[in-house]
Amino acid sequence: MTHLVGGYDLWFTGRAHWKAHRSVAGQEPDMVPVTWTKAWRRDGKGTNFLEVWFEDPEEAKARSDEAETFVVALAEAKDFEQVPRVFKEFRGLFEVEPTGTILSENSLETRILRRVNANGTQAAPAAPAKGKAKKAKMR
Repeated sequence: MTHLVGGYDLWFTGRAHWKAHRSVAGQEPDMVPVTWTKAWRRDGKGTNFLEVWFEDPEEAKARSDEAETFVVALAEAKDFEQVPRVFKEFRGLFEVEPTGTILSENSLETRILRRVNANGTQAAPAAPAKGKAKKAKMR
């Protein structure tokens, strides 16, 4: 199933939900990692971070070592207690940069730089709303 997020079409690469295809205006799709809203944290200075998981631990390490920015799709789960997580909706696309901190065998910490949409980018918002999800406004 295709979901419209920030002007992009997003769809999962498979049932495991590790990555999603991203396309705009019929262009060849690329793949972006998918992470969960529960992985969002904000430090005391107001900087937003996301933990990003990879199916392959080597990819997590390589992404952390590269220190290049990349885009992730932020998704909300129907129930965070259920494993594996069941997808509810995409909340946005974000450009992130690795901090160099490996959080687990297959995850790393990233700093959120900005929200990404098909018409450009905008500054990263505050943490996702708690409780009932609110749709993010795209400009």
